[in-house]
Amino acid sequence: MGKLVPLDVSSIESNNARFDFCYEHFKKDCIVIANRPQFQGKEMIFDICFAEFKTESFWHTCSFAIHEIPKEIYPCINDIVISLCDDECVQQSSLVTMKNGEDRLKCLYRATRSIWVKEIIDLYNSGDKRIQYWEKENSQKRMRLYLRYQENEHDYVLVFEPASKQRIRFITSFPVFFMSAKADFSKDLNDYKKALAKT
Repeated sequence: MGKLVPLDVSSIESNNARFDFCYEHFKKDCIVIANRPQFQGKEMIFDICFAEFKTESFWHTCSFAIHEIPKEIYPCINDIVISLCDDECVQQSSLVTMKNGEDRLKCLYRATRSIWVKEIIDLYNSGDKRIQYWEKENSQKRMRLYLRYQENEHDYVLVFEPASKQRIRFITSFPVFFMSAKADFSKDLNDYKKALAKT
């Protein structure tokens, strides 16, 4: 597989229709059971609670929590979607409310990359060197599994957690664009490799 590319939504007239288009691809790849990728030979589980007729697993991939909204630079700054998005992050006018009451800001840049979830898992399963894997406990002492795709300008992370011996739950995915976040993920990977080397 070559370099990953986002969905092209430039010919679609409205943001709602663009999100619908992205969701149809995500649904086909990740929600339809017959098409779901496996991860480490285990069944993938995607959250199928709905908000605005789309699964929350999709919205987590295609939105920011309000406290995560970039203050100085946006991931789409050098991408075509910045010219298409009607509701730029500054306005905070395009929100989706999750089942836990959390409001999240829809992000077209992230939505056009939602197809990368399955593609990155497939690359990992094939042993592609562009994908890095590590594990780390989060602040609630829950184990998280990470896949990171890096190639040229692309830096994208998928997050999972073990659900059982046979299943892995998808948590979220997102582009990495802050230097501090890039450094944190690189440190986590190195720490994981060092810990493995000691076992």
